[in-house]
Amino acid sequence: MQEHPQDAEQRFSVFYRAHHGAVQAYATRRSPDTETASEVVAETFTVAWRRLDRALAGGRPWLFRTARHSLANALRAERRQRRTAARVAGQRPTASGSVEEQDTGPPVRAALASLRERDREVLMLAYWEDLDTAGLAAALGCTTGTAAVRLHRARRRLRDALDERVPRTTTVPTPDPNEKEATR
Repeated sequence: MQEHPQDAEQRFSVFYRAHHGAVQAYATRRSPDTETASEVVAETFTVAWRRLDRALAGGRPWLFRTARHSLANALRAERRQRRTAARVAGQRPTASGSVEEQDTGPPVRAALASLRERDREVLMLAYWEDLDTAGLAAALGCTTGTAAVRLHRARRRLRDALDERVPRTTTVPTPDPNEKEATR
C-alpha cells in the first residue's frame, strides 16, 4: 500500500522544522559564503524529500552527512569554475575564504584550521553539531569504533596544534640543587 502524498508532506514538514536550524548552522559554519550555505541546505532537504524514509530513520546525523556531501560538491564546482575562469583570463586561481585559510583568528581557530579536513570535520561534528559517537559514525559513514578512534586522534592532533601555537605556561617546579632536603 502506497503512502498518501499528504502524509509524506506532513512527515517531511515536521522533520524539516525539527532539523532546519541545525543543518543551516552546520552549512553556515563550513561554507565560504551565505549563498553557498543556503544552496547546501536546500540541496540537503531536497535529497531528504526524495529519500524521506532514509532521512527520517537517520535523523540529524543523516542530514549532516548529506550536507557534507552537498558542500563538497559545491566547493568542487566552485574550484573548477575558478580554474576555468583563470585559464581563460591567463591568471593563477585564487583561494576562497574557507576555514583552512582563516588562521588569523584566536589560537583554537588557527589550530583547527591547521588540521586536515578529516580531523576538522570529526571535531566539528562532535562539538559544534553535538553528535555522540553513534551519531558521528552515521554522519561519517563508518562504524562506531572507527568514529571513536577518529575523534580520539583528531583531539590529540588539535591538542598538539594548540601546543605549537600557545605553549603551556604551567611548569613543574624543579628542586633547587643547592637546597637541602628538609627531612630524610
